[in-house]
Amino acid sequence: MQSYVKLQIAEDYKRLKIQVSHLPTDSGQNAELKTQAKQAIESGEFDQAKQLLDEIRAVNMQAAQQNILCAAEADAINGTLARTRVRYIESATYYEKAAQALLALGQEHKLKAAEYLNWAGRGFHEGGKYSKAQHLYERALAIFESALGEAHPHVATTLNNLASTYQFQGEYEQALSLYERALAIQENALGEEHPAMATTLHNLAGIYQEQKEYAQALPLYKRALTMSERTLGQKHPDVATTLNNLAGIFCQTPEGYTQALSLYKRALAIQESALGSVDISPSPYQYSCQ
Repeated sequence: MQSYVKLQIAEDYKRLKIQVSHLPTDSGQNAELKTQAKQAIESGEFDQAKQLLDEIRAVNMQAAQQNILCAAEADAINGTLARTRVRYIESATYYEKAAQALLALGQEHKLKAAEYLNWAGRGFHEGGKYSKAQHLYERALAIFESALGEAHPHVATTLNNLASTYQFQGEYEQALSLYERALAIQENALGEEHPAMATTLHNLAGIYQEQKEYAQALPLYKRALTMSERTLGQKHPDVATTLNNLAGIFCQTPEGYTQALSLYKRALAIQESALGSVDISPSPYQYSCQ
């Protein structure tokens, strides 16, 4: 039995030397540590060899993590590139991949991952994949609430985005509740001098407009317009969007046609000045992202 154990030890020692010899080295630091580990094994200094091998592992793990971070960032950049080409599903897929990679690296990268989940959700939303977008927004929301607390502006942004998925699926009560929660957070955390407030007001008004509750929508659009003009300037495209939707409210009664026409003309002038000749059909929703 004793001779069998000795034989096994000899075989293991032989295999150990082969494994160390085949250990890949992609840096000068790794090559030096490998040489030292081989020498320690050959001289029987196994504790020192273990320490050196642990150092090699640490160096490679750090390099691997950096490689994953770079790959995730490349995916995110590809996501933005796809957006510029109006390839929303492709963009969302890249952002989701980037988020998954960061989530696998641990807690310190979760906030950036949640940001990418928001962008992935937006891409799927714009591509008409509302249930997929909803799932991604919910994941982002859970991360932000856990890491930052339920009253953080990033939570409000994600609530706003999540509400939009319910809105586009006709689930107005759920959307309304989420928009109202987002608005309450923004009022407390950002105040009325922040454009995010105007975005949420606009989206909240859109819920009422879609349900033909024009009396509810009108003051919200007016408040959003005033806030957007004050925070973004009177010639910003978001101002044009709100003007356009506000005009749609006035179109509901004959006595409002003159006011509607004035608003439409002003919206068109802003859009043509900022973007050239474009379609400015009513937009019930404005997006939010970090």
